[in-house]
Amino acid sequence: MVLNKVFSKISSNIELFWNIIGSIGIKGLAMIINILSLPAYMNFFSEYEVLGVWFTIISVLNWILTFDLGVGNGLRNLIVKPLGIKDFITVKQYISTSYITIGIIAFLLSVFFVIFNNFINWNKILNIDNGLLSNETLIVSISIIFLAVTLQLFLRLIISILYALQKTAIANFISLFSNFSILICLIFFKKSSISESLIFISYIYFLAINIPLLVATIFVFSTYLKNSRPNIRFYRKEFSVNVVGLGMKFLIIQLSLLIINSSNEFLISKFYSPENVVEYQAYFRIFNLTTVLFSILTIPIWSGITKAFAEGRIVWIKKVQKYLNFTATIFSFCIIFVSIYFEDIVNLWLGNGKVIANSMTVVYFSFYSIILLYIYSANCIANGISKLKPQLFTSLIAALIKIPLIYILFKYFSNWNLIMLVNVLIMLPAVFVQPFVNWKYLKQHK
Repeated sequence: MVLNKVFSKISSNIELFWNIIGSIGIKGLAMIINILSLPAYMNFFSEYEVLGVWFTIISVLNWILTFDLGVGNGLRNLIVKPLGIKDFITVKQYISTSYITIGIIAFLLSVFFVIFNNFINWNKILNIDNGLLSNETLIVSISIIFLAVTLQLFLRLIISILYALQKTAIANFISLFSNFSILICLIFFKKSSISESLIFISYIYFLAINIPLLVATIFVFSTYLKNSRPNIRFYRKEFSVNVVGLGMKFLIIQLSLLIINSSNEFLISKFYSPENVVEYQAYFRIFNLTTVLFSILTIPIWSGITKAFAEGRIVWIKKVQKYLNFTATIFSFCIIFVSIYFEDIVNLWLGNGKVIANSMTVVYFSFYSIILLYIYSANCIANGISKLKPQLFTSLIAALIKIPLIYILFKYFSNWNLIMLVNVLIMLPAVFVQPFVNWKYLKQHK
């Protein structure tokens, strides 16, 4: 009886089911690569301080990806309905408008960077001694990575399109292939000097990130969307207003989460030392496993909820909400288990003594990871039904107070785990606000 019910649920959501199963397999491999990459990086760079600078550069320059004005997420939501009714002309107009908009943004960012890059003292900004890495080396490396990220800004629209097509597994495979390519190069192509190593891995990053996106773009517009290939003649100004209008809410959320989650490496490097960034990465990569696994569920479900809401299937959305919260609870117990055996895990992974576990840092990471699970659960529903204001305000307020709060508390904390403590404090309200608004909104749409 129970099995029949389970099979009935699966058959009624078969595409979503296989996307989740495919994503789990691919993400499982991606997590293995992510775990292997840190010791590979530590072996590739002889100086941990330089490795800390590399992680900081990647983290900071990836901020550029938020300058898409939320177009990717806006496009993802807006083309679900016309795709459902096979209105490929409307899809073509939205896609064409989005690519042209992002193309202009990427071009302007590149011009701006080329003009100002040579006037910046990167050694001072990254808190790295000129004797270890020259400013000239940093300029070359950062230029390569900047161009890699701006090109990625344009090409990664295909990821949003794949999500709208509910081809999540393909989107995840792109990331897997990129990270695997970088790992292979780290293992087999070690360079003799620190400067050569930094510039070499910058070129590898450029190619590994963008070639898979380019191949995926060609594949999608040759198969699933051959009738909706981007074309400048299908640009519509009114469509750009729709895409950017919805996207601006996502943009504010993205920028806020950027300051909250992606500034940690920079703040640790600036307030403490680049070497501490490597230590942070050890904690982050272990605890991030659970949140990444959980996101596997939320990413394909997001577009499914958008489709269900357009069709008026509110009961189904409420059931999904319950399943997500239940799953978040299961994952929370996994995080507690990891926190108990963290020192054993990190010693097995990196070797004894490579990273000395700090009990309070483990506690802060555990709390923060659990908080993120419930936030992701609520935001998955909110993103699907475009009810974005609660997470917009909670994330914006959290972002505005993060750096001032760190600055105030810095003199009382000698350990970089202050950054994670502040993250816990500023994100805690979001655990309660968005779920309440979701519940109230769905109750009105019975």
